[in-house]
Amino acid sequence: MPRSDSTFGPFDILSVPAIRLPSQETVDAIIRQSGAMAPEPLAQPPLHRLALKRNEQGVSLSTIAKKLGVEIVEARRQEQATTDLLISQLYRWRDALETSVADLLFELNEIPTNPIKCRSQLVKMMKSVRTIMETTKEDGTRVLAEMLAEQFIDLMPELEHINAWPTIGQAREPRALGQAALRHFDAAIARFIEE
Repeated sequence: MPRSDSTFGPFDILSVPAIRLPSQETVDAIIRQSGAMAPEPLAQPPLHRLALKRNEQGVSLSTIAKKLGVEIVEARRQEQATTDLLISQLYRWRDALETSVADLLFELNEIPTNPIKCRSQLVKMMKSVRTIMETTKEDGTRVLAEMLAEQFIDLMPELEHINAWPTIGQAREPRALGQAALRHFDAAIARFIEE
């Protein structure tokens, strides 16, 4: 049965001439001639913050190299944010900079669960709640503050013993004299100041 020219059979692709792709050298030469820039490789995200922490503490590169027991060139290479360090190297940097490994790797506020920061924030909030409980004259506000205090204590039982923020100055009895009354005043100094 004769075939028309507009239809192809399954093996007709074999008779199509092969397309030759240009070599990489040819592509590079065309890019150079056209003045186009080759795409930049994607920047690697920082792996650590060694250089930032060293600069933050004001430690020189030579000092850190001595503490690490390496040449300055090696210390410079290690502190580059894209250098993939061994854990033992991170521990040496930790000891040299007297900080934590977590601080070398992350900003403290980037660490999702920093227990010290979390505890500090809870203590501050509990102090504020206790201050509200002591100073408010409204019953509704006092009840809400007590409920909030109970919820904080459920989260962290040691908050039960946290007191309110200190008031300005120390409370003293009306008849007690302040520090100014206890200080000695020299009249000779007053004359010297007046002149």
